[in-house]
Amino acid sequence: MAQNSSYVTVDGEFDSLEDRSFLTIDDYDLSGQNVLLRIDINSSINPENGDLLDDTRIKRHSATVKELSDKYARVIVLAHQSRPGKLDFVNLEKHGERMSQIINKEIKFIDDIYGKEAIKHINNIKDGEIILLDNVRFDDEEIELSKFMNDNFDLQRKSKMVRKLSPQVSFFINDAFAASHRCQPSLVGFAEDMPALAGRVMQRELDFLGKAISSGPTPRIAVLGGSKAADSVAIAENFLQKV
Repeated sequence: MAQNSSYVTVDGEFDSLEDRSFLTIDDYDLSGQNVLLRIDINSSINPENGDLLDDTRIKRHSATVKELSDKYARVIVLAHQSRPGKLDFVNLEKHGERMSQIINKEIKFIDDIYGKEAIKHINNIKDGEIILLDNVRFDDEEIELSKFMNDNFDLQRKSKMVRKLSPQVSFFINDAFAASHRCQPSLVGFAEDMPALAGRVMQRELDFLGKAISSGPTPRIAVLGGSKAADSVAIAENFLQKV
């Protein structure tokens, strides 16, 4: 796919890959369109009062949210916080408040994911407006259906979340790079039914990975981090097959 114009993230301005295999928000006119934006604003929380201790991820995704709003898209945001059983497994109200401060735009937090209240607000959303639905992991299927079977995403596509929200939107935008290794409805279920685009955080990560794999001198050195050794080994094995 041919390169589009440069794009801006909180880290600066970047050029896309000259030949990329994925769609971005540059490839469609999103003005007046309902777009479902999946982001990763999972943040450190003070268990005593629920206050945010770190807004790094919120700042990172705020650029995508603001750009879509500035393009007059109707932005419906999906995100998660922690997981069941953890002290920081809370709703996203304070996340929305913080992002609203960062982008200087109103973000309506909806205490619902795909029920009547969520659908009502989605139906009433106007061009450029932003609504943040509640923690997707409050939905049991988001955890239970995190399985990859038979080389497809039928389980995730048939989840209640996807069946309820898909008719309400025209585009799915995945900006949750840090969570995209997970096979969960909010991450993989929507892409089967509508155009799936990369947000700016996702685009930047894919561009840098693409450049690391396809260009530059050899031999190359890859530095892998993270607390899960098994994941690092799997990534290393895949990387070795491509360079």
